[in-house]
Formats: sequence, structure tokens, C-alpha cells
Amino acid sequence: MKNDLTLIFFDLETTGLNPEIDEIIEIGAIKVQNDEIKETFHSLVRPNKNIPKFITDLTGISEKDVEKAPRTEDLKDKIENFIGDYPLIAHNVIFDKTFLEKLLGKELKNEVFDTLELSRL
Repeated sequence: MKNDLTLIFFDLETTGLNPEIDEIIEIGAIKVQNDEIKETFHSLVRPNKNIPKFITDLTGISEKDVEKAPRTEDLKDKIENFIGDYPLIAHNVIFDKTFLEKLLGKELKNEVFDTLELSRL
């Protein structure tokens, strides 16, 4: 009998490094079940603050790119349903998880795996 293993690989782009004052500007996620991509999620996000020039230079995401994008509150339910209670995998996962928790307004209990830590083994 084959075990059903579902994982969420995700990445965020933000307006800065501080989840208290900075905001998500892009979310990308892939749901993988038993080594097969089952579903993807992607959205630009319109922040409540301007995107600093150094962030645009770093990410390529400009004010114009996000001017018609949904706000985080409009994506909350979709994101929560997508990630469920599946394990989360990201590069520097605690950074991204902290921003997700701010967006969702709650602490995530999902198990996490950090590809940054794995790359250092």
C-alpha cells in the first residue's frame, strides 16, 4: 500500500524583511502528492504601502505590476485552504512562514522543512 504524502512548496516576495511593517507582494506555491504536482497557486499581492525601489530591483515586481492585484485579505481563505495542514517547504522557511502567519492572523501548526538548512548539510 502506497502512503499518500502531500507537501506544499512555497515562496514569498515581500516589501522588506520585517513582518511587523512589511507586506507580501507575491505568493507562489505548489502542492505535491506522491512526487506528482497536483495543484499550483500564484498571485501578486497589492500591499498597503509602496514597494521600495531596492525590492523592485531585487524581485522585478513594481507598483504597476501590483496595482490591480488582490489585497492579502482577499487571498486569505484561498491560501489557508491551499496549504491546509500539509507540511510546508521553503528556502528560509521561518521567514516566509512568519509572513504567512501575519496574513492568516494565526500561528501555523504545519510541520516545516527549510531548504536553506538542508543545503548546508
